[in-house]
Amino acid sequence: MLRPSHPAFQSPLAALEAAQRCDRLHELELAIFQRAAESLPALPEGQRLFINVHPALVADADALRARLAPLNHASHRIVLELTEHVALDPGPLHACAEACTALGYQLALD
Repeated sequence: MLRPSHPAFQSPLAALEAAQRCDRLHELELAIFQRAAESLPALPEGQRLFINVHPALVADADALRARLAPLNHASHRIVLELTEHVALDPGPLHACAEACTALGYQLALD
C-alpha cells in the first residue's frame, strides 16, 4: 500500500523512517489506512491488499484496532506487513498478532 513515487523514498521503509524522524508517523499511518479503505472497493475479488505497518503502531494494540476498524469488513483480504528493520518487542507483537488475527487479518514480516 505504501509505494512512494518520490525518488528520495525508494522503499516503504524509507518513507516510514522519514516520517518517524520528522515526528509525522501518526499522520502517515492515518493516510495509509485511509488510502487502503478507499482502494478496497476497486480491488478484484480475491485479491489481497498489503499494508505496511510501522512497529510503533504495533506497540499499541488498541490504536491499531481503531485504525483497522474501517477495514474490518474486508479483513480476510488484508495482510499487515511489519517491517523487520526495527526491533520488535515480543510482548506487544504477540498482543497485536492476537488482536489482528481475531479480526481476520493476516500478518507478515517485511
